[in-house]
Amino acid sequence: MKQNWKPTLLCAGLLILSACQQLLQPQSWSQNYARLEGTAATSAAMIDGDHETSGLAKVVNRGTSEITIVLPTKKRISKVAIVSKQLSDPKFKGKRCNLYTMKQGDWNLVAPFSIQGFRTEVRFPAVEIDQIRIQVPSRLSFREMGRIVNRYGDIHNQKYYDPTAPTIDEIELYGPIETVFAEPMVE
Repeated sequence: MKQNWKPTLLCAGLLILSACQQLLQPQSWSQNYARLEGTAATSAAMIDGDHETSGLAKVVNRGTSEITIVLPTKKRISKVAIVSKQLSDPKFKGKRCNLYTMKQGDWNLVAPFSIQGFRTEVRFPAVEIDQIRIQVPSRLSFREMGRIVNRYGDIHNQKYYDPTAPTIDEIELYGPIETVFAEPMVE
């Protein structure tokens, strides 16, 4: 007896497709936690919600600047957005940065990332935290030109540079919102 498997495969394929559609719904995000009352940052202009204002990151060493944000309460964070006109410069695009969270008194590396341009988004598995630190590259600004005479009497020009922290227009912190699946109605 010959059975026709095509209708069965078609029904199974449609069932799998509808299940995948439920699972592949876009992620919903919380409000911007950086805008919560009582949140502190390296510069208050970085978290004021206005892209027209900007603040300077803090220079840590010659090549790195840091931004620290302290939330009033612990929140589940899984997305950080950094908005900066200065970081959209081709000199910065693709440069490596690091995202750290404070857990039990230590800074833990959560996600290394690269600058993507004017708006850089970093996504990672949700972590419950109240402090976050972002390391971004510093830029070097010309300070002066000097002359050096080596032991042979040769004169060489030397350029001196100072590290300068980049300006950050806005930092945004988001957490995931759990998606509630609707149960199919059975009649």
